[in-house]
Amino acid sequence: MTGVPLDPGTWIGQYEIEKVLGAGGFGITYRAFDHDRKTTVAIKEYFPRSAAVRNIEDGSVWVPSVEQEPVYRRGLDRFWKEAENLARFHHPHIVGVKQVFMASGTAYIVLEYIPGQNLEEWAQTAQRQPTQEEFDNFCTALLSALEIMHENKFLHRDLGPKNILLRDGLPVLIDFGSARIMSAGNIMTAMVTPNYAPYEQHLTSGQGQGAWTDVYGASATMYRLLAGRPPVDAVSRALDDSQYEPLAELVKGRYRRSFLEALDWGLRVMARERPQSIAEWRGSLLDGNSVARVVSSGLETQLVTAPEPPRPFFDRIRGMLGVRPDDQ
Repeated sequence: MTGVPLDPGTWIGQYEIEKVLGAGGFGITYRAFDHDRKTTVAIKEYFPRSAAVRNIEDGSVWVPSVEQEPVYRRGLDRFWKEAENLARFHHPHIVGVKQVFMASGTAYIVLEYIPGQNLEEWAQTAQRQPTQEEFDNFCTALLSALEIMHENKFLHRDLGPKNILLRDGLPVLIDFGSARIMSAGNIMTAMVTPNYAPYEQHLTSGQGQGAWTDVYGASATMYRLLAGRPPVDAVSRALDDSQYEPLAELVKGRYRRSFLEALDWGLRVMARERPQSIAEWRGSLLDGNSVARVVSSGLETQLVTAPEPPRPFFDRIRGMLGVRPDDQ
């Protein structure tokens, strides 16, 4: 059967599956218990519904036809890339990788478990709007995570309320399946989340993406929280931008005007008209007093060089599977 998740009580090595947290076209995420370390974890299983089936007797995953095998292997390589990307970072606002392993014919990423809601779930049930100070703290933490990614030449490329978890009221970035290295001549695939992806991400060439691409996603996420809905899709805006309602007018008087104007700046349709870096954007988004207050509270973290992923391990796995690296 296709699309069947593992049952609660199933063991994968030292991990006992407790419940399904979410599922998509290429994977299933579970809450599980690590019996060796006596702690709860999240486990992401590679399971492409279009190219794999599960043996319901032992839970193993297999590819039912020769035609589907190339699809399965390309997706598996991207799954490993996601693990590599995440393993580079040790930051309080980026979900941490604990282990990556093969079992039952597929691959698994073990992540730290964050019990809070994602931002979309929170927005749908929130009893009140956050204060300006709460938004300043939230944005400072988010910018800190994005800046360390960009310092290490990575783009997230899929920022949106569903890919941000809340821990103690502050954001934690998850889902790095779309993350890519920023480098000269690197062609990025056109991967988009409607309403949260900028115009350049819709282009089939995938060129022209940079830090400003994540600035747009972060701004669109904040727009969702402030306006109660996401902004108009970037492709529609490229044809007629009169559809866009600026936050500086939509919620005028409720928040600091410079904060709202900075979010509108981050949502400009043309990439060259947006902030070109987190550092350039931060000064407008957060006033000096807000930044000083957050830094003194310990929420701001020092940028450090991310360690290189364990290349020999990943290369050995690829060799065993006969998987060839896909384009970045």
